[in-house]
Amino acid sequence: MCNYISTFDTLCDQCISSAISSYKFKISSERNATYLTNVFDGITNNFEYATDELYDAKSLYVSLNLEDFTSKQYYDTKKISTTRAALRRYRTLDNTPKTNVEDLILKAIKKEEDDEKEIVVHWLGWHIDVAFWSQHVSFILVGCIVLTSIRGLLLTLTKFFYKISSSKSSNIIVLILAQIMGMYFCSSVLLMRMNMPSEYRIIITQVLGDLQFNFYHRWFDVIFLVSALSSIFTLYLAHKQPSIVFFVGGWIFFVKQLFRDYEVHHLLVQLIFSVTFALSCTMFELIIFEIIDYLDSSSRYFHWNMGLYSLLFMVIALIPFYIAYFCISNIRFVSQNMIRPLTMFVWFIYLYFFWKIGDPFPILSPKQGIFSIEQGVSRIGVIGVTVMALLSGFGAVNYPYTSMAIFIRPVTQSDVLSIEKKLLQTMDMILVKKKRIALAEANSMGARQQYNMLDQSNVKNRGGFWTNILSSVGSIANPLGHGSENITQLRQEISGLEELSRQLFLEAHDARTMREKIEWSNTFQGKYFNFLGYFFSLYCVWKIFIDV
Repeated sequence: MCNYISTFDTLCDQCISSAISSYKFKISSERNATYLTNVFDGITNNFEYATDELYDAKSLYVSLNLEDFTSKQYYDTKKISTTRAALRRYRTLDNTPKTNVEDLILKAIKKEEDDEKEIVVHWLGWHIDVAFWSQHVSFILVGCIVLTSIRGLLLTLTKFFYKISSSKSSNIIVLILAQIMGMYFCSSVLLMRMNMPSEYRIIITQVLGDLQFNFYHRWFDVIFLVSALSSIFTLYLAHKQPSIVFFVGGWIFFVKQLFRDYEVHHLLVQLIFSVTFALSCTMFELIIFEIIDYLDSSSRYFHWNMGLYSLLFMVIALIPFYIAYFCISNIRFVSQNMIRPLTMFVWFIYLYFFWKIGDPFPILSPKQGIFSIEQGVSRIGVIGVTVMALLSGFGAVNYPYTSMAIFIRPVTQSDVLSIEKKLLQTMDMILVKKKRIALAEANSMGARQQYNMLDQSNVKNRGGFWTNILSSVGSIANPLGHGSENITQLRQEISGLEELSRQLFLEAHDARTMREKIEWSNTFQGKYFNFLGYFFSLYCVWKIFIDV
């Protein structure tokens, strides 16, 4: 027995030192500490019966020592199965607790943390949790990019609603932005919760319950990787083959006219957007309250529940309902009496697919009720994290491409003037041909009236000598067949010239934009954003490398 005690004490010391080292160096700390703690805690609880298990645990420790933490041997299937088998054997034994190794480990870790905090606070006067605040900074940067690109996003979205009047299309766009904003901020809580210190996330964990937070982090990494690589591939094609840019740009920006003014007169739409924005900002406010321990814990718990329930109602129920309502009301052939029934029908279809979206993902425990916060947040998290990852991946690639001086194509002022001159010449040719069409149509109308007058006079002199002469004159004066053929040809030529004018306008706009970027890159603001472009490039490369 003394031999067993000596062996156990040795293993216990090794377990504590390994757990501290793995925690300190952030090397698979959570998984390694969990395995070691469970194994040695099982030995402690069943010391009298753990003769063979003690040696199994010792051999298991050798395979899980600190040198192997960074190697692929730790993830070997055989060793993982050995660990699980050992844990299953310990669970079958009678528990007779003697010593809690986990408490020893946590005390030792806390002592190391306190020592490090004391040194940092003593010499620097402040302490920064890098993992937590780096996540905050990442979301803030992405949010700033989204906010600074709001007008460009609105300009792009309105091209998909070009057949809708300005007021109604504005309502739809504002509701879509409110929907994205609500999902964005709600999902950011799920992602930031993982990197928050344990003492700051107690209430959040109580409110959100049994959500699988690890899944959302893995899902974010997968979507970010796909979005970033797709953006790199798309921008590469756009750089190598400008015709793709011309086609996409012509399809989006040259349908009807460019969007200039953005006004929303619908009071309810303004109210929905404002409420969603306020609730979204409340999520970050409550996180800050958790960190600084502001308000009573019961008050914070109440506000977490109220804020999440309100935001879920806006994002799941109210905003999709009004999006469906405005979209259906803009369909011309739908009568007024059918708008509300169709809206309810589309809304119920949306709720069905929204509920079914959680089935393929391991996001929630089946013990939760239908109307619980966990059910809504888990499904919103899938969509919101996907949107966040897509925006982050595209922004991390597109922002350096649009702001760094290395990607700016050299364009001189003479190049801009040359393209604009070609555009003006094309517009003049279109104008001349349209004038010719107008004159031809006017001549055709006059000839038709003259022919009708001659035809009426022929009726009075039917069968005489003058009939043949007037018929001949009428056929000469009626150039309808030949004139219509000329008009058709002119219209075909105008169609080709208008397409050419669109391409020239795109080239002129691109050249003018590049010229402005060259001038802007020489300013202090341009140099600052050029530096940020390098930062985002490194961030994108690092994130892709980590995700892979």
